[in-house]
Amino acid sequence: MNRFYTFSKKSRIKKKAEFRVIYTSGEKFFSDYYCVFYKPSSENRLGISIPKKFGKSVYRNLQKRILREAFRKSKVSFKNPKDIVIVMRRKPMDKAKQTMDIERIFQWLSQ
Repeated sequence: MNRFYTFSKKSRIKKKAEFRVIYTSGEKFFSDYYCVFYKPSSENRLGISIPKKFGKSVYRNLQKRILREAFRKSKVSFKNPKDIVIVMRRKPMDKAKQTMDIERIFQWLSQ
């Protein structure tokens, strides 16, 4: 397996303080279903926040897996490394639209 396509522990943002730094000092943009906060960094890292109001833990964990997989596949194309936090704003009703929205997010971040 190619090392570049892995999602290691170093690629995760887990601590509340790290989330807060990215929320306050990073830039943000909105897509149809997500709010994305990002900030330049030394390596690509991802944090995901999905509030409980969107469903039970099984659904929230599924959404996290979908976002992590998209990040894992697209992080190689990023020109500059970034810390990225993705927050779900609305519950996706259509899987095809959600997939297009996620692709658009990571395409925009890779510029």
